[in-house]
Amino acid sequence: MKKDRIIFWCILFISISCVRKVQTIDSGSISTLNIDVNEIGTHQVNKLSDILEPIDVIALETTNESLIRNINKIEFYKDDIYVLDLEGSKSLLVFSKNGKYKYKIGRIGNGPGEYSEPRDFDIDEEEVRILTHNKLLIYTSFGINFRTFIFKRLEF
Repeated sequence: MKKDRIIFWCILFISISCVRKVQTIDSGSISTLNIDVNEIGTHQVNKLSDILEPIDVIALETTNESLIRNINKIEFYKDDIYVLDLEGSKSLLVFSKNGKYKYKIGRIGNGPGEYSEPRDFDIDEEEVRILTHNKLLIYTSFGINFRTFIFKRLEF
């Protein structure tokens, strides 16, 4: 009788552990790649790189000054990478093309040339512009503030 119980529990355990669980994955943000084998033709594919383009990955340096929670906008300009982080550092950070941290443009605060909660940025040959909820700050390409425009709400 005791032996029958042990066998019963062993069979039950094995049958439960062999049950395949079905998991569904939300692929809303994942792009799907469909490969039509007929398009490849009779060519033999030896490597995946024969049909896909390589992707370059640049690891950004992590320092106390360059911690990023979320990349909200990224721009590649000349030999630098400009990263806007609205959640963590709430700053515009500049990295070299190899990912080494260089500097932060501007400072967080409420004083002249400082900003809180940047919303967007733009870069051209001469300037870096940071837009906040009520200011447009214009910096040189090295992050030195030289103009600030404050927006005031018009009341009628």
